[in-house]
Amino acid sequence: LVDWGLAVRLGDEPVRLPAARDVDAVVGTPRFMAPEMANGDGPNLGTATDVYLLGGILHLILLGRPPHEGSTVMEVIASCVEPVTLPDDVALRDLLASALSLWPEERPTAAAFRKALQAHLARRTAGGLLEKASTALESLKERATDGEAARAEVYDLYGACRFGFGEALAIDPDLALAASRSAFATRAMIEYELDAGDDRAAELLLTHLPAADPRLSERIEAVRTERLGRLERLEELEASEDPRTGLKSRMLLLTSLGTVWVASPGLTVALGFDQGFAREIGISVAVSLFTLVVLVVLRRSLAASRLNRTLLFIVVLAPNLAAVLNLGGWLWGFSSDITGTLEIFLNLVLAIMAAGLVEWRLFPAVGVFLLTFLAAMWMQGEHTILLLNIGNAALVLNGLVVWTPSVLRSLRASA
Repeated sequence: LVDWGLAVRLGDEPVRLPAARDVDAVVGTPRFMAPEMANGDGPNLGTATDVYLLGGILHLILLGRPPHEGSTVMEVIASCVEPVTLPDDVALRDLLASALSLWPEERPTAAAFRKALQAHLARRTAGGLLEKASTALESLKERATDGEAARAEVYDLYGACRFGFGEALAIDPDLALAASRSAFATRAMIEYELDAGDDRAAELLLTHLPAADPRLSERIEAVRTERLGRLERLEELEASEDPRTGLKSRMLLLTSLGTVWVASPGLTVALGFDQGFAREIGISVAVSLFTLVVLVVLRRSLAASRLNRTLLFIVVLAPNLAAVLNLGGWLWGFSSDITGTLEIFLNLVLAIMAAGLVEWRLFPAVGVFLLTFLAAMWMQGEHTILLLNIGNAALVLNGLVVWTPSVLRSLRASA
């Protein structure tokens, strides 16, 4: 590209080169010559001439041919003083046109020529990055909405978009398309996270947008409200299923009602009430009323736990079913011994419900109720009050053994 045999000096430097002003002949490569070279115009030779030659080389690179052509050498030299015609769609057309200007003063400096080339190469690099990132963006739009893509795959595509568009903007800050597509990719990811119910990730991505987006902010707030509500419901459900919830109230319910269950038959005997339907129905009604009082006092803590609610249902059911059983036996004409035996069986069924639905460790009491029922059947209804009390006492003691340690630990922890 450089032929030092044709080099000249521009000033009076003490170098062994001819002075440019002394050149009066046509010297150079005709297909690339500047007009002043073709005219042998030595005084006009200068750095602008070198820029013209650079433009000629660029012309060859971009268009595949030199700027001057002809069938003979003279035709080629003659074309050197004619304007170079450039296609409208050629890259760097403005730089080529100015570098190949017929007038030296219209040509850019070598530094400006270099700067223009570097800017073009940077834009081309940015364009390549933009193209690759745009391809990743198309894949992101597809994968973020199909519902089956792995989360890592979606974020890999988003990372490719962010990197590509970001690098393109770093090279060419005026590349508006890269900025808009980068924002589009971020919005797509925000929508992706919101569809997945992750308002926190969406809010973090929102900070990557160049400007506020009220619509996305409102949707993030809606998803957050839904998530917090769902979390609150889960916490309530967890507390409801936790056996520690309402444990003290459960113990109080068991001990108070257990005392009434065990003491009421003996108390009625001590007061001189004979065994019969009137006494049995009266006991059931009294226990039901006492249960109602306990329910009113402990309603909040008992309602906080599913276990407590289930136990309370069974406890309320027991005396009322006993009352219905005795009333039905009286109406049918049964003896109280028969209904007493059936009442033991009723308590056996309720104990099984308590052990199965509330606390499996109550099954020992189930065994006691089974034995008392079989004993009542064997004795043909004799001593049913005693046998019923044995079963009730076993259930109360079983509950105390199971739950007392937990209550004591809770008291020590809160002390």
